[in-house]
Amino acid sequence: MILPDLVLPSRRNQHLNYTGLDDLARSPNPEYFNNYPWPISYTFNSRGFRDLEWPNTVDELKNCIWCIGDSFTVGVGVPLEHTWPRQLETATGLRTINVSMDGASNNWIARRAKHILDTVDPCHMVVHWSFLHRREKPDVLLNDEQRRLYNVKCSMQDDIDNFAWCLQQISDRKNVIHSFIPEFAPVEQIPQIQSLLQNLVHVPYFTAQDRGRDSLHYDIVTAQYFVKQLVVKLA
Repeated sequence: MILPDLVLPSRRNQHLNYTGLDDLARSPNPEYFNNYPWPISYTFNSRGFRDLEWPNTVDELKNCIWCIGDSFTVGVGVPLEHTWPRQLETATGLRTINVSMDGASNNWIARRAKHILDTVDPCHMVVHWSFLHRREKPDVLLNDEQRRLYNVKCSMQDDIDNFAWCLQQISDRKNVIHSFIPEFAPVEQIPQIQSLLQNLVHVPYFTAQDRGRDSLHYDIVTAQYFVKQLVVKLA
């Protein structure tokens, strides 16, 4: 198996009706949750990602667009066909590979992105960076899910410095498009973040135009807007 350690053990071959914040008991808007117009289910492949089974050869994997991020890339709160990786696949005709984890930190995203780039070197990768306050435990004996740290109390400058370090891990790769989840950082931090991207291919910061069933993650309107920006960068 290519990238044999790229797995999320708790999700392997799982089929769920609800996950994470997409649960009526956790919903900030039960009426909206109950009246959401599209059916949702979550099917995870043998690696634990919300995706079809991946191709088996490096050559096949090279010709895919790798999409890596947190729950906004998983597509929590929306049907699979509404997620931005699936919309990107439809728009480009290229197979997308979804590498995403609820609660993922930028440290995890950078670490996994670098591993994929070093091993597969795909034609394109879209990195959808996460909230700045997330980190991961340093213990490499833990699996990726166990290493998650959701809310680390750090100063704004510490958050910026950590993100700069994450960005540096893959900043020399020309086949990477950088992007950000909506509200990834306090407004006052955004200019500093944007300054780090000056010489990198990136999608301008955007805000959510609609929300999924969980009232947090964006739905198909925002996904399609995001994908339009990506298609321009991929051209």
